[in-house]
Amino acid sequence: MTELTEGGVADQPPATVIVQAHRGTLTVTNPAVPVTVAMTGVPDTAWQARADGPVEAAFDAVVDLEPDTDVILVLTWALGRDPDSAMRRALTLRRPPPGRPTGAAVSRRDRWPALPRSVPASVRPLVRRGLAYARACCTLPTATGTAVVTDHRILPLSWTRDAYYAVAALVAADATEANELLLAHLHWLFAAERLDGAWGGRTYRTGA
Repeated sequence: MTELTEGGVADQPPATVIVQAHRGTLTVTNPAVPVTVAMTGVPDTAWQARADGPVEAAFDAVVDLEPDTDVILVLTWALGRDPDSAMRRALTLRRPPPGRPTGAAVSRRDRWPALPRSVPASVRPLVRRGLAYARACCTLPTATGTAVVTDHRILPLSWTRDAYYAVAALVAADATEANELLLAHLHWLFAAERLDGAWGGRTYRTGA
């Protein structure tokens, strides 16, 4: 764990992982972390695995396709403080909201950014994970805009240089809502009202 504290580097938590499949739901738990992830849509089987590290789970399923028919496979996942709450949230996502969608209902589909062909295939998974991290962990909505932070754990501060590279990467990859993110961050950076009207910043001067 690359966590820096006032007392030094934090101890690595136990790596025990418990994976359990039950009634078409898969849960992953680490007793040292108060968060459980649950996933639905897996085959209806029952088993449990425990290891001090990564656990591999493989499922075999057969889907019968009739000619000229469509089959929809739905996978949902959610987080909870324990397996039961995570499972309930994941199952709730499988049920559509009651009634017909109204104008207030918003449907959003996230997609992997379309990377340029110049990006080698060998590093595409790494690039996509970096882009996903910037979107999911480094963009913090506020009441006055969106703050793009450098790192949500080690350095949860908004450095203009790092925010530039994060947003520029999303824009270059044509990520969803990248331009809106840029405008929201600039508004938070320059237009948002600060405490007592003060604006916190740091000026860098380069020599000739």
